[in-house]
Amino acid sequence: MYLSKKYKLETIRIKYWHVFLAKCVTEMTKILLNSNAEIQKYKLEQKILNYNTYIIGKCDLSSYVIFPKKICIIKYQSAFKDDILHNWQMSDDDFHVILEIFVLINHSCKRSIKKEVAEIDDSELEVTISQKDNVELVIDSKKFKISKKHFTRLQKIFTGDKKDINIMICILLTRYEYYGVMKEGICLSADDVYQFIFDNKLENDTLEAFAGTLNSNLPNYCSLFYDIEKIFGSKGSFLNMQLDTCNYEIIISNPPYITNVMDDSSDKLINFLELCNGFVIVVIPDWRSVAEYDADVNGQISINEHEQKRETVPYNNYAVLRNSNFFRNVICIGDYMYYNFFANSQKKIRDNVLFVILSSDKGNDLDKKFIDYMKQKIS
Repeated sequence: MYLSKKYKLETIRIKYWHVFLAKCVTEMTKILLNSNAEIQKYKLEQKILNYNTYIIGKCDLSSYVIFPKKICIIKYQSAFKDDILHNWQMSDDDFHVILEIFVLINHSCKRSIKKEVAEIDDSELEVTISQKDNVELVIDSKKFKISKKHFTRLQKIFTGDKKDINIMICILLTRYEYYGVMKEGICLSADDVYQFIFDNKLENDTLEAFAGTLNSNLPNYCSLFYDIEKIFGSKGSFLNMQLDTCNYEIIISNPPYITNVMDDSSDKLINFLELCNGFVIVVIPDWRSVAEYDADVNGQISINEHEQKRETVPYNNYAVLRNSNFFRNVICIGDYMYYNFFANSQKKIRDNVLFVILSSDKGNDLDKKFIDYMKQKIS
């Protein structure tokens, strides 16, 4: 009965999350039109999602999980402001109104959730399951599809009572509806890096910094939604994790393309290398400026690299890595194929991809091994 209620609660949360997004976009668009001729609503929705995701990763989870506490919204407001200003003009007064809208709609949705949760009935929900090309789970007339490969993995890493796994998968897949149309981009995996780790039998010494239960590759992984994903082995949010105990020798960081998340993760990785003998691979898009690219071009490893448009604005999170004492090399790969969990297929992104190699262990030759591996794998 407990998990049936948990599933019903999750459907209520997600319902009001989409209400929250729609209301925020509508009200914020009105404010931004004071200083801009046009607002692309899908871009504004993405910025709201990025900001909310950043806050969830930085703060302890509230009881409403995807609706952060007001104190966290206020604390990290500069991240939201900078992201909006990247695309549109607005005054400080307009931003304060936008932030107030965010807080008020957040609070309104929490009240609505609380009211509906109080009315949840005690009926037990059953999950029916069928397997053909994919695994289909049906609960309360809602259908979820997952590949057999991923269903088997979820069964393997699940640490709870085995009889609960099907409904927990339904709860997990419901939570991932938080990402909306962006979920395929969020769940891209640079599989070659993890294969390198497995080939060298390093998986138990390695931490996967940005993953999710649905697209994790290693036994030790961090994810955004610890409240649900801990039963599938998640260590919690990487941005909140303490690394000074040096429990891991290697960190693989393939962060979502959210500027503030990438900036904070770069700082955290450098701090890890200052404290521990470690090796780090960071997988990020190639957003280097003209000057940064020119400084790298003769020393970097290039594989299938293609020309791309470059700006003059510095790539801050890359600069933190590149200018550190721990930088070993960077591999620039064009037309790199990520693994797309939701489509169970390969996906190519537009920009070149950077594999930034860092190490604080001078006696470690993993950087050379990884470069040779990628040359053989991709070329």
